[in-house]
Amino acid sequence: MDGFDKNVVGGLFTYANDTSEIDIEFSKWAKDTTEDSQFVIQPGWNPGNHYRYFLDQTGEQSTHWFNWQPDSVVFASYQGNVGDNPPANQLMAQWTYTGVDNPKPGKEAAKINLWLYRGNPPTDGKEVEMVLSGFEFRK
Repeated sequence: MDGFDKNVVGGLFTYANDTSEIDIEFSKWAKDTTEDSQFVIQPGWNPGNHYRYFLDQTGEQSTHWFNWQPDSVVFASYQGNVGDNPPANQLMAQWTYTGVDNPKPGKEAAKINLWLYRGNPPTDGKEVEMVLSGFEFRK
């Protein structure tokens, strides 16, 4: 996913409405020089509600998760396909959100999407795919 064109957006998220959403997103948002991934609590424009980072994958696989608690959301991205106890040297990014916009559980649904930012096609003219090898939801 770190090879996505600058106009491509991939997302893994929970969604109830536009202000009750937790996101892991992969995109440069049409910019040539910017981080290519982010963890977000919506509304993302509120100060402190997002953390941007470089995905910087060494292989084709990566693992991404978040742990949603009543007072926080802990996010992490790892190199490779890792399990419950990933090696510390495979950590690419981690962030803990403890702000006031932490969504309240309710009617959210898990979502996955792949789309074009502002409808613009990839600048390299190539097709794009995001392959998921697994998804898990734990209560």
